[in-house]
Amino acid sequence: MPIAKDPGIAREVAPTRKAVAKGSLPGSGGESVFYNFYKAYKLVYERIERDLSGAGQAALSPLEMMHRIDVSPEGRLRLLDLARSLVTSPSSVTRMMDKLVKQGLIVRRESELDRRETFAYLTPKGKQQLDKGMKILRKAIEKHFEFALTSPEETKAFVDVLHVLIQGKEPS
Repeated sequence: MPIAKDPGIAREVAPTRKAVAKGSLPGSGGESVFYNFYKAYKLVYERIERDLSGAGQAALSPLEMMHRIDVSPEGRLRLLDLARSLVTSPSSVTRMMDKLVKQGLIVRRESELDRRETFAYLTPKGKQQLDKGMKILRKAIEKHFEFALTSPEETKAFVDVLHVLIQGKEPS
């Protein structure tokens, strides 16, 4: 969000540091919901990362990558499918995968049918690391996120809103 040079306008365009520190974010309606959603996402993500790191586990993104491979129907995923499921670029997946390969957590294999396709598989070491990491992740999610959802109805409503946002449905 651009900040105007005129101090009087800047307060209208961007939140003041004092307002952000207090948790009061700008806008009304959807804009306020967006800012608060984004702030909550960043803070919860950082807290979960801190718990994983403190327990000597992989960061959340590599852990999620290994989880996606593990739960895939054939125990493998194409790099492009990994990028789509992680909502990131193929080059980001490749960089992350390079690190996991060096650590011996995953392996790459070319498709026997189409050499242009490369699949990622978990190694036994990767599966062991994933299992440990997922236990810590589940506790961190409960600690930093699930406590805020106080009823099954509230959880369903929240998930429904997220599904609409993920699918990108426009109002009719």
